[in-house]
Amino acid sequence: MLLFFSGIGALLLAVAFTFILSRKFSEPLQEMERVSRQMAKGELNVRVPIVSTDEVGNLATSLNDLAEDLSRYQTNRKEFLANISHELRTPLSYLKGYIYALKTKMYETEEEYDKMLTILDDETERMHQLIDDLHELSMMESAQFSLKLERIDPNLAVTQAVERIEREALAKQLSVTTSFSNSSWILGDSVRFNQMMLNLLHNAVSYTHSGSIQVEVTESDRQVQVIVTDTGIGIAEGDLPFVFERFYRAEKSRKRSFGGSGLGLAITKQLTTLMSGTITVTSVVNEGTCFTLTFPKAQEVEE
Repeated sequence: MLLFFSGIGALLLAVAFTFILSRKFSEPLQEMERVSRQMAKGELNVRVPIVSTDEVGNLATSLNDLAEDLSRYQTNRKEFLANISHELRTPLSYLKGYIYALKTKMYETEEEYDKMLTILDDETERMHQLIDDLHELSMMESAQFSLKLERIDPNLAVTQAVERIEREALAKQLSVTTSFSNSSWILGDSVRFNQMMLNLLHNAVSYTHSGSIQVEVTESDRQVQVIVTDTGIGIAEGDLPFVFERFYRAEKSRKRSFGGSGLGLAITKQLTTLMSGTITVTSVVNEGTCFTLTFPKAQEVEE
């Protein structure tokens, strides 16, 4: 009889233990199911309570991370669409206004007529450049962008880029100086490297009202650096983390009047990464800005 009751007691304990364990595992899973359903409906501010550090807890943490990533993506998408609308609205307004002025012959002289046509041409080119830059950046970020890798002489590439912006700098009475070391080759796409340098140099000229722009090529045991320094308006410390984001120039320190599509630095960063390099920036307001491109030497890449 005692053995019978002992068996019954053991069975009840086993059932109770099984029930407790099932509740322990099922409740977090049910909570995760509830949260995932809310996320599917677009409620991305929900989170799963982390009650353990085991596999179930890790799964809950992963679900929370996913919610944060989706929320960040949603915010970035909204900002991106808002920026696109902002960037297109102004040239479209110019086009509409000046086309109407031409149709109704609101000009009085041939000079005014030519000026209107020039504005229309400039705004059309601005929209064309914006669309091209957006397409290019999209290709880079979707891994559908290929580079034609070859050995690049950074001294020669920098010299060619500087020659292309000298007239622009001269028009603003800015001096442009270069400094070269006996640098090694780097491995990259020469056309894209030139594009990166022109982006940085055009920025330097645009945001510098007086003073100078200096381009320096240096090297260490394993790396080659290209440093572009200007004496321009500078960037506030709080804005520095965002300079490589799309449409950064639309922020308070980068006005539309400076021109460009607002995507140059974002493209430059993507291209630098694709060439196994890095880009950093330092700046002081009203003193100037310094961009530093760092690439491994060609032989280091190939080993």
